[in-house]
Amino acid sequence: MKKHRFNVFPEAKEEDLTRLIEDIRQNGYDAQQPVVLYQGDILDGWNRHLACQQLHVKYPTREFRGTDTEAILLVLRSNK
Repeated sequence: MKKHRFNVFPEAKEEDLTRLIEDIRQNGYDAQQPVVLYQGDILDGWNRHLACQQLHVKYPTREFRGTDTEAILLVLRSNK
């Protein structure tokens, strides 16, 4: 799976990704925060995806249903 072209934010810094990995390892994945897919790629949740890959943890996904403009707005809102 790859990062969607609308997901323009950089990957987490190594230190932040390590904290995310440790949080998921200790507390499990928060199913209320699914990785959001759009057009077959990850629109939101790229860092969660990377953390789960390292831990071999399955995570929930949901398909974004909307326009390209709405997808871009979702990315901007969810990464504030």
